[in-house]
Amino acid sequence: MAVCLSGSRAGMLSLLVVGIYIGYPRFRTFRAYQKTVIILVLTISVGIAYFVKKDSADGRMLIWKCTWNMIKEQPVTGHGIGAFQAHYMDYQAEYFKENPESEWRMLADNVRHPFNEYLYLWIQGGVGALLVVFMLGVFLYRYYVRYFSWNKKGAMASLLSISVFSLFSYPFNYPFTWIVFALNLYVLMRNYPYLYTLSKYKKAFAICLEVIGFIYLIQVVGDFKNEREWKKVADKSLMGQTEKMLPRYGELCKGLGHNPFFLYNYAAELYTGGRYEKCLDVCLQCRKYWADYDLEILLGETYTQLKRYEEAIRHFELAADMCPVRFTPLYKLYHVYKQCNRVKEFQMLAWRILHKEVKIPSQEIERMQTEMRRELEKIPSSCL
Repeated sequence: MAVCLSGSRAGMLSLLVVGIYIGYPRFRTFRAYQKTVIILVLTISVGIAYFVKKDSADGRMLIWKCTWNMIKEQPVTGHGIGAFQAHYMDYQAEYFKENPESEWRMLADNVRHPFNEYLYLWIQGGVGALLVVFMLGVFLYRYYVRYFSWNKKGAMASLLSISVFSLFSYPFNYPFTWIVFALNLYVLMRNYPYLYTLSKYKKAFAICLEVIGFIYLIQVVGDFKNEREWKKVADKSLMGQTEKMLPRYGELCKGLGHNPFFLYNYAAELYTGGRYEKCLDVCLQCRKYWADYDLEILLGETYTQLKRYEEAIRHFELAADMCPVRFTPLYKLYHVYKQCNRVKEFQMLAWRILHKEVKIPSQEIERMQTEMRRELEKIPSSCL
């Protein structure tokens, strides 16, 4: 009931698949017309689930298409750990650059996960990582069939629900999923014969785990202290103490220099403080870990302040391709062209902003369009 009330279609589909799995022995005893009715109801339910939140479903289709374009470049070896966050938005921008009239342009937004754990694994580890997961699934199923028990059936149903949910979401982003996954593996494997053979090494194995756990704990504690200090510094910056906090941001960069969210925040504060050269350096460092719409806007603004207009134009155009529904990149481009006195380009952008389709009306968009309307009113109609 809780899953249904949450409105999670992936959750409901997982429950449906688990229900079929558990009820299949009884399903086989049904008559032909009963089986037909059940299959028809299930098919209609899946169709309804798609049309209830069609935009959400189509948005995931867009993400999967761009993700597949990314996978095709390195299907065997993958792109490496962290590759999705570092490169996906560039592929989405490339898609809309090649398909400016795509029906999905109004659905595009910043994306940090492909909403599919298998695609995510494939991008980072290649085909080999997928084969490992597949072989683990085959091994667990064969062992479950061979040494069946009701406890093992419950564990297998739980793993099946996680597997189905992983097709449409990112459950392994949450520690609870890992805990449930580990408990299910234990239930399925606790009578595995070879585990007894390895039991004589359990002391050495336990020592290794303790050492690894201690090293990991030190790292976690260090990250926690750095992030807690980051929050304090960020809060003071928001209260108008940016200039005083910049040296402390620089100190934190030693421990959080691998964190793209920290780097973006640091760069934004540097921009606010007028340190444009340093802001550019931090932005470019952040860009190694993170392809992001907001980061492209910040890069464009920084290059504009440094009067490096061609680079600014490139980043604003990239931001516009990443999220075609947004008005801000076009508005920023308009002002860059105006500063460069490129009359034809800024007039065309003014017309484009004024006639651009609005997904969610806001005062900011209305302000931009009002400014563009006034700009176009200055131009003789014969020039338009």
